[in-house]
This record gives sequence, C-alpha cells and structure tokens, in this order.
Amino acid sequence: MHDKTSELPNTVLGHFDHPDTLPGLRIIFAAFVLLYGAVAYTDILYFPEDWPLLWVLRFGVVIPLLISTIILSYRSIFKAIQQMYVAVNVFVGGAVIAVMFIWAPHNIIYYGGLFMVLFSGYFILRLRFWYATAVGWGIVLFYFIGALASHGRLDVTSVHAMAYFAGANLIGMIGLKYLENLHRRQVRTGTDLINMNAKLQQSSLENEKQLEQLTQFITENRTLHEQYLEQQAHAQALQTTRKRFEDLARNTKTFYYEINPDGQFTYVSNSIEALLGYHPEQLVGKRRLQDLFPEETRTEDATRLFAATSPASMVEDRLVSLHGAKGQVLWVNTHLHPVIDESGAVCTYQGTAMDMTEKRAVQNALEAVRPMVTQADFGAALADLEGKFVYVNDAFCRMHGYTREALIGQPIAIVHDPLQMPRVDGLIAQLLDHGRYTSEEVWHRKADGTLFPTMMSAALVVQDGKPRYMSATILDITELEQTKTELLDAEKRYRLVSELSNTGVWEFNIEQNYLWCSPEYFSLLGYEVNRFQLAPDNLDETWLDLLHPDDRVKAQQTFARFIAEKPGWLYENRFRMRNASGDYRWIWSRGNFIRDNRDAPTGTIIGTHIDITEQTLKELEIERLSKYDYLTDIPNRRYFQEQLAMFTQPAYYPLAIAIIDVNGLKLVNDSFGHSTGNQMLKQVAAHLDAFKRPTDFVARIGGDEFVLLCPNTDAVQMDTMRQDLNRLISEERIEGIAYSLAFGYDILHTERQNVRDVLKDAENHMYKNKVIFGSSTRNQAVMTILQTLTTKYKEERVHSERVSRYCRQIGEVMQLREEELVELELAGKLHDIGKISIPDHILSKPGPLTEDEWVIMKEHTINGYQILRAADRYSNLAEYAMSHHERMDGNGYPNGLKGKAIPLYARIICVADAYEAMTSDRYYRKGMKVSEAKAELKKNAGSQFDPDIVNIFINKVLKRKQV
Repeated sequence: MHDKTSELPNTVLGHFDHPDTLPGLRIIFAAFVLLYGAVAYTDILYFPEDWPLLWVLRFGVVIPLLISTIILSYRSIFKAIQQMYVAVNVFVGGAVIAVMFIWAPHNIIYYGGLFMVLFSGYFILRLRFWYATAVGWGIVLFYFIGALASHGRLDVTSVHAMAYFAGANLIGMIGLKYLENLHRRQVRTGTDLINMNAKLQQSSLENEKQLEQLTQFITENRTLHEQYLEQQAHAQALQTTRKRFEDLARNTKTFYYEINPDGQFTYVSNSIEALLGYHPEQLVGKRRLQDLFPEETRTEDATRLFAATSPASMVEDRLVSLHGAKGQVLWVNTHLHPVIDESGAVCTYQGTAMDMTEKRAVQNALEAVRPMVTQADFGAALADLEGKFVYVNDAFCRMHGYTREALIGQPIAIVHDPLQMPRVDGLIAQLLDHGRYTSEEVWHRKADGTLFPTMMSAALVVQDGKPRYMSATILDITELEQTKTELLDAEKRYRLVSELSNTGVWEFNIEQNYLWCSPEYFSLLGYEVNRFQLAPDNLDETWLDLLHPDDRVKAQQTFARFIAEKPGWLYENRFRMRNASGDYRWIWSRGNFIRDNRDAPTGTIIGTHIDITEQTLKELEIERLSKYDYLTDIPNRRYFQEQLAMFTQPAYYPLAIAIIDVNGLKLVNDSFGHSTGNQMLKQVAAHLDAFKRPTDFVARIGGDEFVLLCPNTDAVQMDTMRQDLNRLISEERIEGIAYSLAFGYDILHTERQNVRDVLKDAENHMYKNKVIFGSSTRNQAVMTILQTLTTKYKEERVHSERVSRYCRQIGEVMQLREEELVELELAGKLHDIGKISIPDHILSKPGPLTEDEWVIMKEHTINGYQILRAADRYSNLAEYAMSHHERMDGNGYPNGLKGKAIPLYARIICVADAYEAMTSDRYYRKGMKVSEAKAELKKNAGSQFDPDIVNIFINKVLKRKQV
C-alpha cells in the first residue's frame, strides 16, 4: 500500500501560519528585506565609526541575496535548489547579525535578531529538518569563532549568548521534528478515515438494498393486523420522538410554534409554559405572536418578522423581548420560516425561540470589563474610607443616571437600595479586612429609582503603606448574550434545532457509547461535518482527542461522575478544544439526562456546546492585570503579599528576603524625563527576572523598589547573589549614565520570627547600602550628563568652558581663595546642565524661540537645580545653576530674586554667561563685537547685572591678555 506520509510538503504544519506556496515565500523574503533595511539606523547609532562596513554587509550582501531569492523563485530551476538556496540566505543573514552582535554584545536588537533568524529557519521557511539544523548550528559556530577571534576570549555575555542560542537550536530541532511527525500522523489518520468511509458507504448500499427488499415484502404481504402493529410502533416512536424533542426544548430553554399569516398561534410546544408561564391552550387559536411583544415596539417588531414571504427571506437570529403571563420580560432569539402553498402565497409560519436573557447579560457584563485597561465604557468609582465618592467615571454616571457633580462627595448609599445596604456593608467590611473582593452580585439603584443587577469587584488603594481609598469596578449584567434556534415538527424539528441554532448540540447514548453531534458542533471548531464518523470506535477522536491536554483528565472525570451519579442538576463543564486551525477555543458544555414518563433518567444525555473564548480570555486578562505591574510586567505588590504567605512556611526556611532600590533613578528622571526613567525600571526588572532562580520570586513593590524572595538560601549565598547582580548591573547604561542597585537582605529562619520584622530589617540594610554606594553613582552621573550635553551640542561645550574661565578670572580679581575659585569655576561649567532636559528641537532651533518655547527653555534653571542637588559632591552648586538668570531689579527667573538676595556666584555667572552669549556666533545670528557687548553690559548694569561685577569684568578681566 502506498504510504502517503511520504508526500509531506517541505514545510512544517502545526500551530504556526507558514506559507505553502512560492508567493508566500516571496512575501516573507520581501519582509526580511524591509526589516534588514529598516533597522540599518542601529548601525549608525551603535557603530558610529564602523557603520559603512556594516552597511556594505547589509545592502551589498544580505539584501541583494534576499532579493535574488525572490527573483530566482520565478524560475523553474528554483524548485531543484530551493532548500539549499534558502538555507544559504538564512545562514548569511544570521552571520551578518552575529557580526553586529559580536561588536555590540549588549545590544538586545542584535540579540533578538539572531533569535528571529533561528526561529525563521526552523518554523517559518521551507527548510527540511537537516537543512534547518545545519544552518542553525552553523550560525552558532560562526558566532563562537567570531566572538573568540574578536575578543580573544569568551566573556560572560558571549557564554550566555552561546547557551541561549544552543538552547534555541535544540528547541527548534525538537519542535520541527515533532511537527513533521505530527503531520505524518495526520496524513495516516486521513487515509484511515477514507478507507473507513468507503467501507461504511458499501455497508450503506447493502443495507439500502435489503431495506428495499424488506419494504417490498411488507407491501405485498402485510395484513390488517400487521398494519395495526405498524401503527402502534409508529405511535410509540412518535411519542418517544416527541418526548425527546420536548426534553431538548426544555433543557435548552427553547419553545417552537406555528402561526398563520395574521400572527395567530396554531401550535405551541409545551416548553413555553416553563419560559413564559402560558399553557399552549391559552395561546393556540386565541392570541397572536405580536400580542407578546412590548407595546412600544409591537408594530416595528411585527413588521420585521412578517417581512419574510419566501424561504429565501426567512428571518434568522432576530433578538426580541416577549412578555410572560405574569408580566415578566424574556429576551429570546427567534427564527421564522414561511411555508409557501402551491399558489406561492404564505400559508403559515414556523418558528423557534430560545431564552437568551441570562447569556445576553453575561456578554454585556464581560464587554463592560474592557475599560479597566483601555478606558472604555465600564463603571469605575473611588470612595474614601468613610464611604463617600471621590471619583466616578462617565460610564458609572451613565449607568446610574447621575452627573459626576451629583455623585462626588455623596455617600455610596445613594446608588444602592436601602434593602441592599446590609449586604453592601458586609462587603465593605470584607474589603477592609482582606483588601479586596471579586465578582459579587449587587443590586444598584438609578437616579429614577430603577433597580438593576451588577457584578462588582473592589480593592483597597494603599498609599505609603496605609489604606486610603476603596476602588470598585461595576458591570451591568441586566442583558446577557443571546443565541437562537429553530424547531419544526417532531423528528424534523428535533434535528432542525441543531442545524439552525448557533449552538452545537450533542447527544450521548451511554449503553451504546454512541455520540451524535450536530453540524454546528463541528462548525464551532471550523471542521466539516464529515470530518468525523460518529461511531463508538472513534469516539475519542470526536471529543477527547480534541481536548487540551491540561483539561482532558478533569473533563473526563466530571462527565464520568455525572453519568455515575445521575444527579438532578444540569451537567456543566468548561474546557478548551482544538479547532481546525490548531488553536484552542474555550467551550461551555451543558447537558442533562432525557427522562422517561416517570421523570427517571434514561441512558441518553442531550446537551449543548457554546464557544466562550472571548469571555474567558477577558477574565484571564483581568486576573493577570490584577497581579502584574503595568510598567515592568513582573508581579506587583498585591501579588507579592499573596506569595509571601506561601513562602513563609517552614518548607522554605531559611527564607532570604532582599529589598532592592535603584540608585540614580531620580537623577535620570530629572535629566532625561520619566520615559527614560521608566526604561531604567524596565531594564532592572528584566535583569532581576532573568537573574532569579526558578524557585525565587521577584516583584516591584514601589516606585523604584523591588523585592526578591529566595527560599532555602543562607547569607553566604545571598552575598554571592548580591555581588553577581551588582556586577551585571554595573555594565548597564541609560543615556550613557551608569547606575547601581542598593541591596539589603535579612533571613527568616524559624516560625518564631515575625516576617514583618525581617522585611523591615532588609529594608534598613538596603538604606545603609544606598548611603554607601548611592552617592558615588549620583556624583558620576552629573559629569556624564554634562558630557552628554556638550558632546551632543558643540556650542554648549564651548559656552560652558568660556563661562567657567570668565568666572575664575572675575574671582581672581575679587581675590577669592583658591578653594572658592575652584568652586566658582565648576559652577560656571555646570550652570547650564539643566538644558539636558530641554527638547532637541528647541535647544538647536536655528532662529528666535516662540513664547511657548521660551517658557520651556526657562525650565533649565530648575532642572539644573534638581540634578545638582541630587549629587552630594555638587549639591552646593545647585542654587547657582538655579539663580544665574535672576536680575538685580527682580525681573529675572525663576524666583524673581532682587539685588544682593541673588547669590554672589550666580551674579558672576550671569555677567560671564551674557557676555559669552553675545560675542559667540549662533545658528540664527552673528556674534557681537567686543565693544558692542561691553556697551550692552554697561547699559544693563544695575537692572540686569551687578554693576560692581560688570565694572570688574570690563575694566580688569577683559584687558588681560589671556582673554
């Protein structure tokens, strides 16, 4: 027999979106060309001296090679050399990135680029196993040789990179081999199914032939008694079918009906009584369908329903509300199918209606959750601990019919019914005791007095270690998701439910181990109906084999227990099933036993499948957001508190607890903005997450504070970890600034110790460490900031050096001591350091600044003050940087100081700064002549400048030869 597994295509098929045609391959290579070209700017950024060579590799080797592959794919010869040629492309592309990575080993762009190349070779391109393996290991070998040749040895980064790349190759080899084997098994399975289908078709033909012979025999030989027996059998079958249909309608909360062209009921199933409280006799021949519609929408709803005048125009998935016998409102999904007589006119309508009230409310509630992250529509409120609103969002206002002004400052009782307040008070007590509660159903009251149900979750907002506010999210669950089904008559209507409904229907016979599934059961997962044969010998393939491995055992046990116990309640289960694309969808399965005339369970279960993937993913995402820090994506303080209770068990002793603080964060924020500071925090979090052992736990518990829990760890191990971590961080830079970590720890040895005391001691050790090492980091950062500013702007370097020299010369004339001259000279050099935080487009603008731009430019004095004050060595210079634009007449900035209230060194810097600025060329003007600058200083002496310092500078300093 021919083995069809040998016909596997030269690509791996699985959970990935891979091209199976040459057009797909061309698109991928075109994307590679764009990606290689788009990131070329990184060569200039990270290799300012060697980027031309790298551009030759990019644009002269890799990109032409990629383009040649696209061109060659249009030639017939490409089929013969495809694997080899594509493999060469992958190797060359990886080798070039390896060169860049060897030159810039700490650049995550090239690190990630190598991983993308390896991933492409194994899982995206048409590479067979041995080609992909040869290319992957060839790139790793090339990197190894290149790193060794370039550095003369392998440093820690290269060894780590080699380990990661080797691991990536091993994972790629295993994954590629697994996917190829999986595809072979799928081909064999398809062959088996084809053979089985042929056997069943042959058996069906034989059965049809035997049935024809039996029918002919009965027709020719039947007697009156046999006719009677046959009628009895038909009656019994009809009764069984009707009972089964009624059970299905009741279990799925569905009723079916027939109406004449005027809308009058001619038939209604008994299941309507459980849903709307009407007995069929109260409706048939006595009332019309439109009588059950709400009065305000009756005409519109009836017009839409009776618009169907031909089978092609049947009404599908129409959501309407019906009024019950006791005035209750029921939301249903209805189908209406016109029946046409011989003249082409509508003689009757057949329809189904499924109760979707609860599901509709659930869907709306889940949709309301999204704004917790994306600021969409959901109710959110913040109250103080006294129970008064301090904030409500627009969705909360719309939900309750109040304006924001009407709610702020009011007690929360304003949105609750008095009868609900005892339950609300209990939830508040739970919130204050435990810090949160989730998914509690609470009735709310609108401004007009209307009550409506909500799903509430709440949490305490803690500031400075103390609870400050109560936050809550509120979902309106009045309307639930709706689905629809249609039923016709007895057996036909029973089958039509599964064909027309948007829900998959299944029926399981316990004795025969036989599972029947409706077409929608398979269409929910993207399979064709004939994809599976519904028979006992492949039952596993129709259900169990499609289950997610993590859900399989639980789902089997739940279903087996339901069968064994035959309880009076519904069977409900939630699990993931694999669809035709290889992805997994969350399924909500419900069912119940068909019961006999004595209401005893039979051996058959009927149920439904509903796809609840979107709702489930939203729930999981909300759960994740409640536990992880939004900026660094590592666990947050709340999750840390939960984990701490687990780690403080004796099995984890000795438990080392480390408090880690980032030195220099405030300086980075003041100098480069909070976005750069956030980048530093994310970088630290990534290092800590990668540095910790598998058994450790790391979380961000404050603005720049992290905590590390290390079970079964002693002081010696913690000291080693601290040294290794500091060594790792010492190699990092943010905007050229080195930073460090303040690391303090303490160890929990016994249950007699209080974990809060251990945390406090760890924090105290951290602060001691911060005092020792933090100051040095900040002092170094100041000079790095100055170097960054003066390197980026040559004019600023020249300006700061000249102002510094003028200041010293003025101080020498004033006969200041040497230590004072050194301080004054340094103050002159650093007076404009705050300009590092001014946007580039303002600082390098080739022309006068606008009024708004001047407002921003003036901020450099405050920024300089903040930067210098943060560093112990330069803190005494901070007030000079802030005051050097003050004026003698009090009209300066930022504080409007006047006369001698301005520090002496600031007044000296003011004169030197102004003179240097006037006599230097700028983008938009030519510098003044010395005589003109002198005249300007004399003109403003007494108003802008200190007249004594102007006199010293003009008459003594400027006459020196060195000036």
